[in-house]
Amino acid sequence: MNADRERGFTLISALFLIVVLALVAAAMARTSVVQSSTVTMGSGGSAAFYAAKAGLEWAVYKAVKQGVACPATSAGGFHLDGFTVVVRCEASSHDDPLPRQLLHLTSVASRGTRGQPDFVERELEATVAVPAL
Repeated sequence: MNADRERGFTLISALFLIVVLALVAAAMARTSVVQSSTVTMGSGGSAAFYAAKAGLEWAVYKAVKQGVACPATSAGGFHLDGFTVVVRCEASSHDDPLPRQLLHLTSVASRGTRGQPDFVERELEATVAVPAL
């Protein structure tokens, strides 16, 4: 009679151990998925930053080297490595002590659809002084 009870206790212990190990494995899998998505979003944010920076550099080049009064992209922007980059420009004239224009440039790089988990966007601003045209 005692041996039958011991066998039943072993079965309960084995089932308990299996359930605990399954819960630990599920928790580890969940942690791995969260960590992977965090790394992916972090690298997406870095890529968006550099795409926005490229948009600013393009606008500064257009203003300084090519003499474009206020460089800006069309409403659709341009595409760079999966990102849509839109550059806006606001110009203001100043005459103290020399005539010059201040260009306030804003570059926005985005990928994905707003509200979705894979959406990423970065915005950079710069002000550039150029001789009056």
